[in-house]
Amino acid sequence: MNLTVLHTPFPRIKIKGKAAWAIVMAGLLTSVFILVFKPFGIQNETGEAWVNVIIAGFGLVFILSILLMELVLPAIFPSLFQNWTLKKAVGWYVVVIIVVAFNNYLYKSYWNDFEDFFGWSSFALVLWRTLGIGFVILFFLFGIREYLNRQRLSALLSNEDCLIKGENNESLKCRLEEILFVESDNNYVDIHLEKNGLRSKVVLRSSLKQIEKQLIRPISPIYKCHRSFLINSKHFDVVNANSRSMTIALKKYSDQIPVSKNYVRTVKEHLSLRPKNLSILTKTG
Repeated sequence: MNLTVLHTPFPRIKIKGKAAWAIVMAGLLTSVFILVFKPFGIQNETGEAWVNVIIAGFGLVFILSILLMELVLPAIFPSLFQNWTLKKAVGWYVVVIIVVAFNNYLYKSYWNDFEDFFGWSSFALVLWRTLGIGFVILFFLFGIREYLNRQRLSALLSNEDCLIKGENNESLKCRLEEILFVESDNNYVDIHLEKNGLRSKVVLRSSLKQIEKQLIRPISPIYKCHRSFLINSKHFDVVNANSRSMTIALKKYSDQIPVSKNYVRTVKEHLSLRPKNLSILTKTG
């Protein structure tokens, strides 16, 4: 089983603006849902209004629990939330759901005078109910939609810092979005960069294959297009293409790069296919 996808960068939802309002609305809708549809036998058997307020309080517990987990803990332990991946997201949302379930259990036990507080079966029931609703809300609605949006996630990944290591303890720290392309040159690689509108080239002693292992990951904007080249798809357009070959060019510069037959299909999927009149351009080394 290929578990590489678990290490894929995953959107880390920032709880502010629309995301914060979404959590509040989810909590309020949870309260309304419980009061109207009475799931799992949760209902006001007394008919008194104050009992409805207590039942609606489960939604408030949900809101406060999420805000605690998503605002307070990241502020206290920021390092835990760096380099966010699908694996971390899955683990984190499981923890969040357990915390929400436990807080709901405390809330429920409080109003029952803690009669069944130490009953594992009772807590398991609350946890199961929370899993049924919470996993969908937290993981699918807030995460999967963005995860499936490859273009948006690629843009998120482009803003991540990366450390490219060569031989002899050489290294280069940059953002993926700053990389234009990487070209193999015998026992070296030329890493072409653009930062703040200025173009530069860094030479590292390394094989292209070693650089490829460091830069190419699922949903990364970096792709191999030729045995001698890696490209950042954000910076290229197609010059000409057919079923067996393709030539691409940097959007802002004169460099043209060939695309090998084996990579034509992949490159086509990730580059604009609007041909440009770039016949005067020539490939630079």
